[in-house]
Amino acid sequence: MSDTSVLTVSNLVVRYGNAEAVSRAGLTAASGKVTAIVGPNGAGKSTLLQAIVGGLRSAEGDVVLKGRSVARHSPTERGKAGLVLVPQGRQVFPVLTVRENLQVMADALSLPHARIDEALRRFPVLMERRAVPAGSLSGGEQQMLAFARAMMSRPAVLLLDEPTLGLAPVIVAELTRTIDALADDGVAVVVAEPSIRLIRNQVDRGYVMIRGRMVAQVQGAAELERAYLETMGMAHPSAAHAGAAIH
Repeated sequence: MSDTSVLTVSNLVVRYGNAEAVSRAGLTAASGKVTAIVGPNGAGKSTLLQAIVGGLRSAEGDVVLKGRSVARHSPTERGKAGLVLVPQGRQVFPVLTVRENLQVMADALSLPHARIDEALRRFPVLMERRAVPAGSLSGGEQQMLAFARAMMSRPAVLLLDEPTLGLAPVIVAELTRTIDALADDGVAVVVAEPSIRLIRNQVDRGYVMIRGRMVAQVQGAAELERAYLETMGMAHPSAAHAGAAIH
């Protein structure tokens, strides 16, 4: 696996009226590595990921993908260039079948239809249920569908917004295996979570995000946990119980 940075985000600012939801945020993500963004709910993680893929307009800053700025590109153009987001809440089309959900992505990005079967083969349960409405899938199956849909474009960078939220341990295990496989294939994976407990074995580097700001950058899961606890003022033993979301 290479360690070449394929995504560089610098000085990104997102405002809602006079309030800054994301303030001068920056990060880098390397090919074949898993980068985590950890922070409490409301820290701005989802807003940051949406701004990176162009779903939200940033007031300032730059997004550089494979050495070229995509800051002025539309979400579709960024997707075609290899920058893809699996959003929080899955956002599948519930009345469309599993296969039709993938068809929508293929059409939007002008992908060959062979990519649909390729995506389905990643998750055998989706292949089995390809003709049923996506709304009838379990939460874990819908998350698999969101993963499969995102991977159809063979992204260089895959952004995951709280991918383990509300999922059973067996589904989390399958998704983490998928994350490992993607990194092994050279994809730069960026995971935003309020806790890295379920993905700690996958994390190569990480950032702590608080109130819209990146306040720490470290290597490895252990250092990320330590930096998060220190940032939140939980390092003292009397506050150890508050670290349950991390440990």
